[in-house]
Amino acid sequence: MRTIPLGQRGMDQAVVGVALDKGLGQVFVASNDYTHDAAVTTRIDAFDVCSDSLLYTYRLAGESTRLGVDETTSHLLVTFAGASDVTGKYYTGLGRLAVLDAVTGRVLHVTTLGHYPSTIAVDTQRRRAFICDDSGPLHLVDIDSGRIVRVVAASDAQGCKDVSVATATARAFAISPERGVSVMDARSGVVTLSRDYDLSYPIALAIDTPHRRAVVAIRTESSCGGVDLLDAATGLLVHTVSLAGDPVDLAVDERVGRAFVVSLDAAGHDAVPILSTTTGTVVKTVRIPPGSSSPRGDQAMALDAHNNHLFILFAGHKTDDTATFSNDKSKRGFTGPGHLVVLDARSGVVRRIMTLSHEPSGVIIDEQAARAFIVDSYDRTLSILDTTRL
Repeated sequence: MRTIPLGQRGMDQAVVGVALDKGLGQVFVASNDYTHDAAVTTRIDAFDVCSDSLLYTYRLAGESTRLGVDETTSHLLVTFAGASDVTGKYYTGLGRLAVLDAVTGRVLHVTTLGHYPSTIAVDTQRRRAFICDDSGPLHLVDIDSGRIVRVVAASDAQGCKDVSVATATARAFAISPERGVSVMDARSGVVTLSRDYDLSYPIALAIDTPHRRAVVAIRTESSCGGVDLLDAATGLLVHTVSLAGDPVDLAVDERVGRAFVVSLDAAGHDAVPILSTTTGTVVKTVRIPPGSSSPRGDQAMALDAHNNHLFILFAGHKTDDTATFSNDKSKRGFTGPGHLVVLDARSGVVRRIMTLSHEPSGVIIDEQAARAFIVDSYDRTLSILDTTRL
């Protein structure tokens, strides 16, 4: 494993996300530079996936929140938070989406939207991007022009936390703790169905395209969550699967129709129930050896279909969870290293556990180059693994 520092290490810097353009053969890492006497700036580093070498660096004004890529055109999509209030806790200014040429770094257009746009789902077939906002409505944007196609009503997708596109059925699914699940027409953004949850809320989402399923992990107040399997065309409920613990994150293996759900029981033990996306049957439950806290970050799981490996990132233990969102490293309270757990995607056997730095928050796989790229938000590093040697 090779670990590369991203820029100048320090407590006033944080990694935002990682994205891969397989056609270009490049991986991009976005990070924010925070200083006490200047505005926040975003740094985007581009690495060659084969040589692991840094190719170039782009710098943009503003606090980035998420990084995405449109591989059909090699465009980078970067969302930025609006200005915060005097307390620094609430974003009151207007956020924006910037679309860049990934090769030249030229900003093609900028779209003003929301206050804290935080999730990007790219529909390459229809040239659309769905943008979630932590506190506002969801936006559907035309990638080529930057035009806002639709602002989804706050009553349907207010504060959505994740959004995914079922390309084959032309449907988009968004989850929100307040609004449940919203099913939209991927072309127009019109909401076709909404699913509300009274004493529970959706926490994670994945699409199984071949088996026409939207997989939604549900948390409850009783620490016994579950998974809803929805029809990817209609959004109607097909199966509900009960779990012994609360789900934290999930990933789907579309080849065989299996969902992997990282869950945490009342005693604080991690497990990964593996279930069929077609029948809802729990095939196996894998116990994760103790040593790290639950996955932290929005890209904490990734599937290497070529080698049948599932990658799960676990952050190190924290002394103070209230410091999670602080950009000051001295206040974020990590007392130990994080870990990478590699599961055999077919048998569920734990193949390897690797010690990483404190807060591994994003992993992305390039199967063709046989590389796994892992970013750490706390130590601001990029670790590169040869997936054939795990």
